[in-house]
Amino acid sequence: MKVLYVEDDQLSGWVIARFMEKWGYTVLRASDKNEAVQLLTATKVDMAVLDHRLPDGLGIELLPLIRQTSPDANVIYLSADAGEQGVNPATEPNVLRVLTKPAVMEQLEAALAFAAGRAIEAGAGAIGETLDRIRIGRFFVRRAPVLLDEKFVAGLEAPGESWIAVDMSAVGEIATGSVEMLKQAVLSRRGSGGRMCFFGGSDAIRERMTSALAGDAEVYADGSWLEPEGRRVTSAAERMAVLDSVVENKR
Repeated sequence: MKVLYVEDDQLSGWVIARFMEKWGYTVLRASDKNEAVQLLTATKVDMAVLDHRLPDGLGIELLPLIRQTSPDANVIYLSADAGEQGVNPATEPNVLRVLTKPAVMEQLEAALAFAAGRAIEAGAGAIGETLDRIRIGRFFVRRAPVLLDEKFVAGLEAPGESWIAVDMSAVGEIATGSVEMLKQAVLSRRGSGGRMCFFGGSDAIRERMTSALAGDAEVYADGSWLEPEGRRVTSAAERMAVLDSVVENKR
C-alpha cells in the first residue's frame, strides 16, 4: 500500500519512513506542502501521514487535494498542537487519527494498520519509542535540547544504553560544564564496549564538539551512518567480548 508521508524534519522523516517500510508500506516522502502536491497530482495513494507545521504551510491544507485525488485514502495527522487548530476526526472526514508528537511508534503502527485493515503482529513495532528516544540498529538516538547542558548529559546514563548517538540538530549552544561530562561519558562507554557518537547541528556546533572531544568520539554531519556504523566493532572491550563469545560457541 502506498503511503504519502509529509514531514520537514530530516531525522524524524527518515526514522518514521524506515519504520513504515519495515511494516510493509511503500512510502512516498515529501518534505513540504509543494512536494506533497506534486506527488498527489501524479500518484494515487492509499493513506497519508501528515505533519502539521510545514515550511510552506500546514498539513491540513493538503486534505482537500487528498480527497480529490485519492478519495479513499485515510489520513493520520501528526502534531503537537493540531487540536488547537481544529484538526480532528470529527471535523475532517478523511482524518482517521490525530497523534500527538513526538509520535510513539506503536501508536503510529496501530493507526496505519487500522487504516489498512491489517492485523498487527506481536512485537512488530518499536514499543515505547519516541522521536526523542529511538533505537536504530545498536544505537539509542537521543535528541539534545537547544542548550546542551549538564542535565542532558546526566540523562544519557540510562541503564542498558551503552551505544548512544546524540542528535545535535536543535543545539544552539554547548554549556561549558557539559563538555568534560561528555568526555567522561564517551570514555566510559568505550571502556565497557559501547560507543557514543554525535551528529547533526550547524557547522560551528559540530566543529566545537569535535574540538572538545579531541578525537575521542566521532562527529558526523547527519544520521545516515547510524546503521553501517553500528555494525563496526571499535573498542578493545567490545573486540574481547566478541572473541569470548566465539570461543564459547566453539566449546
